[in-house]
Formats: sequence, structure tokens, C-alpha cells
Amino acid sequence: VIFFLEMGLKMLLSGPRSYFVGEEKWWNLFEAALAISSLVDFLLEVVFRSDQNASVSVLRIVRLVRITRLIRVARLAIFSDLVVMIKGSLGGVKTLFWATILICLPLYGFAIFFRLILGPYYEEGWGAEHFVNVQTSFFTL
Repeated sequence: VIFFLEMGLKMLLSGPRSYFVGEEKWWNLFEAALAISSLVDFLLEVVFRSDQNASVSVLRIVRLVRITRLIRVARLAIFSDLVVMIKGSLGGVKTLFWATILICLPLYGFAIFFRLILGPYYEEGWGAEHFVNVQTSFFTL
């Protein structure tokens, strides 16, 4: 009921043409689809209330989609700094990934090298036992 009231109020304030064709038409169509699915879910729940085995909970998953309406809130001016921080964090994760690759590739090469050179002498000691296989030599480095 609340979603239909919100849709009706928006249509009254901006007009039906502006609501479905205007700047935010995709968000408005998305809200209309959510409201209609909520109505269908309610009607199916009322119709199949006596049948406990009826699988009407399929449309309840659609209720989770309503959370995406919060994305619209992120477009407000007060959240602009938060959006910048999130974008920066995602960019930082990408940079961290490539830095990890650039560090691990030479270490892997040296681990193979030390495994080939020192691995056969692991029984003699002197630290060669840490280069028995590639995994332990990579960890040792």
C-alpha cells in the first residue's frame, strides 16, 4: 500500500507523463514493477492462505530487490564523499592486486631457482631443508 501511495504522490506532483518519460523514468518503472509484484505477492498469499504446501514464497525473493532502492539515496549530495571513498577503495584494491602480482612473480622465480640449486642438498642441512619443494621455498623467501 505504501509503495502505491508513493507512486501516486509522485505522479500527482510531477505528472504521469513526466513520471514515465522524464529524467528518472527507469527508476520510476522499477518502482512500479516492485509495487505490482508486491501486490501480486499479497494476492497470492491471500488466495493460498489455507493451503500450507503452496509455494507462494517465490515472489518473496522479489522483496529483496527492494533493497536496490537504497542506491537512489547514494545519489544525494550528502553522500558524495562516501561515493568518492568507495570508488577510491575499489581503485586501491585493483592497485593492490597488481602490486601483489608484481611481488609474487619474481619470488616464485627465485623459489624455483633455489629449489633447483639447494633442493637436492636438503639432507645435508645448512638451511637447504627449507628448499625441499617450491611451496616451502616460496614461503621461506
